[in-house]
Amino acid sequence: MSLRLIVNMKAGAAYEFKIRAYKTKVNETLYGGYATISASTNPSAVIGLKLKGRAADALRISRTKNTSADGCIVEMYSGGKWVRIAKLTSNSTVQYRKSGFKSGTTYKFRIGTYKMSGSTALYSGYSYVNAKTK
Repeated sequence: MSLRLIVNMKAGAAYEFKIRAYKTKVNETLYGGYATISASTNPSAVIGLKLKGRAADALRISRTKNTSADGCIVEMYSGGKWVRIAKLTSNSTVQYRKSGFKSGTTYKFRIGTYKMSGSTALYSGYSYVNAKTK
C-alpha cells in the first residue's frame, strides 16, 4: 500500500506523520494502532545564479543564500559530461571561484543544493549558468 500526501510543505524541512488503518463494519469502526513516519523535503533550488567576476583564466559565480539547504554542489560540463568540481559545505558560502581556464572560452556550470537528513543527502534540482573568460 502506498499513500500520497499533497500539502504545501516547506523546502528542506523535516516532518513526522501518524497514520492508522481502519475498517468499518455495519455499525462499528475498528481502528488499528498508529504508525509514525518521518520524512524530509528536498531543499529549494538555487536562485540568483550568475557570473560575478571573470579574468582571462578564472571565473567567479555567485548565488543567493538558500536557507533551506546545508550547502551546494558545483559541477562543470567537461568532456561530454557533468563533473563535480566543488562541494560547498557551508550555506553561507555564496560565491565560488575556479581558475585554470583558457582565455575567451565559454564554460557551463550547474549548481544544486543539498540538505542532510540523518546520513542521507537530499538534493534540489539544478540551476545553470554559462560563463566566458576574458
